[in-house]
Amino acid sequence: MTIAIGMHCQDGIVIAADSQISAPDHHKYFESKVSYTDGPDWALMFGYSGDPGLHKEARDKIMRTLPREGFSPIQAYEACDKVFSEFGRHYSPVDLQMFIGVSVRSFRPGLIVFSGQGLHWEDGIKFLGIGDSSLMKYLSDALYEKSISVEQGQKLAVYMVTKAKQCIDHCGGPTTVYSLLPVGKEWGLLPETIVSLEKEMEGKEQACLKQILDF
Repeated sequence: MTIAIGMHCQDGIVIAADSQISAPDHHKYFESKVSYTDGPDWALMFGYSGDPGLHKEARDKIMRTLPREGFSPIQAYEACDKVFSEFGRHYSPVDLQMFIGVSVRSFRPGLIVFSGQGLHWEDGIKFLGIGDSSLMKYLSDALYEKSISVEQGQKLAVYMVTKAKQCIDHCGGPTTVYSLLPVGKEWGLLPETIVSLEKEMEGKEQACLKQILDF
């Protein structure tokens, strides 16, 4: 089990995830599930839940499928569709869900989601790995709006991943948060910044809970 969050914000894309990976022998270890790569006129951001090996294979195949001289968001989607269609023929079931953030010059950043069965553009907020979590649905319904800024989205992502790590089995480890803005602008939060935000959000949550009972 893992938690990965992808969200569309007013000025870009935010992808965040925990870092716990559970091996088949029940051994667990930690590594980042969010990565970023760019070129002169484009940038891509990847986040995932599932088999780390499949994720690396899918990411590398997507990069090899895209034209080296540059591409449009539609071409990025078509490359993802080709790669995941091949996965569907070779792996059953596909133990992989992925976010692909796309930023190309002259286009608004977009978020592609592979659910393990299908592919689509996401214009709101989406969770991978945890299934139909009532907690995540409650928090997103209460706090997420498409009009939020990337900076607000980063704080929301930190808070929601923290709650998942506290309340959902097999979510854990340090949180990774990256944002994709118009091409040439990538924004990754430093680990110490994330820890500081986690403490800040916990303090605000406790203050709000006390207000319910007029403490």
